[in-house]
Amino acid sequence: MTLVQDKSSVLSNNSNLNRNDSPELLQQLQELKHLMKDDENLKDFIEFFDDDFLLAFIKGKKLDLGKAYTTLVNFIDIRRRKYRHIFKPLVPSKNASLNAGILRILKNRDHRNRFVLVNRTWKWNCKQVSADDTNAMFMLIMDEYFRVDCHKTEGLVGIFDMFGFSMDHVREATPNKVYQLIDLLWKNVPVRYTALHIVNTGFFMNCLLKIVHPFLPKKVRERLIIHSNDLASLHAHIPKEILPESLGGPIIEEEAFDINFEQRIRNKEEYYQKFSEKL
Repeated sequence: MTLVQDKSSVLSNNSNLNRNDSPELLQQLQELKHLMKDDENLKDFIEFFDDDFLLAFIKGKKLDLGKAYTTLVNFIDIRRRKYRHIFKPLVPSKNASLNAGILRILKNRDHRNRFVLVNRTWKWNCKQVSADDTNAMFMLIMDEYFRVDCHKTEGLVGIFDMFGFSMDHVREATPNKVYQLIDLLWKNVPVRYTALHIVNTGFFMNCLLKIVHPFLPKKVRERLIIHSNDLASLHAHIPKEILPESLGGPIIEEEAFDINFEQRIRNKEEYYQKFSEKL
């Protein structure tokens, strides 16, 4: 089994721009910049959107400039209006979920060169970390992923390890908060989610799934794979060789996850502070 590891270091804002990008793509980049300048809700954020950032929207929407522009508008709208209470105070140093290690990125990509995100519910202390904190952490990860890594991979796959999901989590992860997370992730970032795996489900998680599943967007339902407590079933989709011991893999927790990715998020403290001041 060949493991694909991300060995990139922290890069400057425009260092990932591929100078071999097609003339069509570069033309769309210029057109998107012009659309931003003419948009009252976007022009205040031009300084935050470098070429890599904008190209991620265009590539993520398969060179459909209209969809890229709409997604960018949504990206700002959810931060400035719809979920302002989450994003206005959002800086990495104050995000309790980041410090708790609930959401982490595997160091190795899978056999299809996909980026693998792992949500570890057993790390979630509801007395210290709110659902809003966790949802905000998802967005910190998505921002960093599509800015730096998405052009290097074949999409993103999520693993939700629900071991330890208790009544405390039910009170915090209400159906409204689940819908909020889907809303944040699905229409507002240019990320291609190829699969969402849920493992180690118990009574409370099964009850929540029964409530929310019928109301999930069709594309989410099509990509959702529930393995219950069958880790062998998960390994049929994600090679166990890249997984931590908690998911039936051979790698100890300290070695399984990408510390450099998390540090890149922490290093953007000033960026997020200035961004929040614009909201």
